[in-house]
Amino acid sequence: MHHYEFLFAVTDKDAYNTLVITNWGPEFGRANVFQTARDKESWSRYALPASLGGRITAQGQGYGDLLDKIRDGWTCRVTPLSETYTMTQFCEDRPDAIVLGAISENGRFRFFVGDDRGKAAAGAKLLHFSKPRKKAALS
Repeated sequence: MHHYEFLFAVTDKDAYNTLVITNWGPEFGRANVFQTARDKESWSRYALPASLGGRITAQGQGYGDLLDKIRDGWTCRVTPLSETYTMTQFCEDRPDAIVLGAISENGRFRFFVGDDRGKAAAGAKLLHFSKPRKKAALS
């Protein structure tokens, strides 16, 4: 496991994701363990203490939400940023995109946590989950 920098738990079992992340958290470090939002977190029966589990990524989307998007044709994509195509422009072009993180110019990946779309500089590549773009109408 020492070859890996992060752990990202994504299954349809919220309790399992939380157990795996809580178990491996000390090995990876609390800042390096991530999971999708718990689908039933708002139900008091399923609520867990904040000290259990990892940092929430995928802009707060749960497994069920992401699965619904996959069924609608969404896929993971990588979009390079530049001086002329900035993070601001990306957010304007793809307001619905779920930004997972960014790969810096030196190849280091950084997850964005919570519902934050994060910041990324020119030269970085955004890893995002997006719906297919509509094809331009032929004239």
